[in-house]
Amino acid sequence: MKQIQKKILWGLLVCFGLSLFHIGYSSATSFSNEMKETTYRFLQYVEEGRYEAADAVLTKLRRDYSIDDKEYSVVFQDVLNEAHQALIDPHVVPEDKYHKSLTVVLLYEATWNKIDPLWLSWKDHLLSEMTNDPLKNNERLQKVYSLYERLLPAVKVSGTEESVQIMERHMKELHEMQSLNGDDLQGNQISVFAQEVKEVEVKRKKSLTEEPGFIWLMGSVGSLISFTLMYVGWRKYKGEKTDDTEKKRERDS
Repeated sequence: MKQIQKKILWGLLVCFGLSLFHIGYSSATSFSNEMKETTYRFLQYVEEGRYEAADAVLTKLRRDYSIDDKEYSVVFQDVLNEAHQALIDPHVVPEDKYHKSLTVVLLYEATWNKIDPLWLSWKDHLLSEMTNDPLKNNERLQKVYSLYERLLPAVKVSGTEESVQIMERHMKELHEMQSLNGDDLQGNQISVFAQEVKEVEVKRKKSLTEEPGFIWLMGSVGSLISFTLMYVGWRKYKGEKTDDTEKKRERDS
């Protein structure tokens, strides 16, 4: 009888643990899918020139998918504010509206795609712009600079710390280069930039045992097991004490 009770108890514990894991996974998946749909719909409206509709979706992104992490919340707020201002300003050209909106998409996409985020493809596009044609004028420099602007927020969220430092340093130097006329020096600097951009990469993905959800789950299951063992031990002690009392009564009688 006791063996059956133990098997039932362990079965309940396993089912409870699997249920917690399934609930957490399902919630995260549905959240990501809904956020993906909203994010891509936002960019679609911008491409179609439906800026009021795009701004409404942007408001939904801001309201429903806010970032609690203080380290990144400022990044999200800055990007969302810049996109909002670009969409509602009639003097901003469509290309700039799209530029600000794409920055939003790359940023949000980096939150759910930790392995192969979209900004890696744009990094390759940046490398092509830097290496295929010489940057002989400010217009070309500004185009490359705008690509850095699109990438940087997403890199801050899912890139390595070294990658962020590379991007920020390049942007500062590109801004200074626009006032210079030294073509040879400029060409050498761009070559160095291109080599360093190749080192921009995604953060190492945490293993399952490092994820907060897994740690919380194991802690909960461990607590349940400890409580169960304590309860079983107490029941066993109480049962043995009762048996000893009954045996003593039998001897006395």
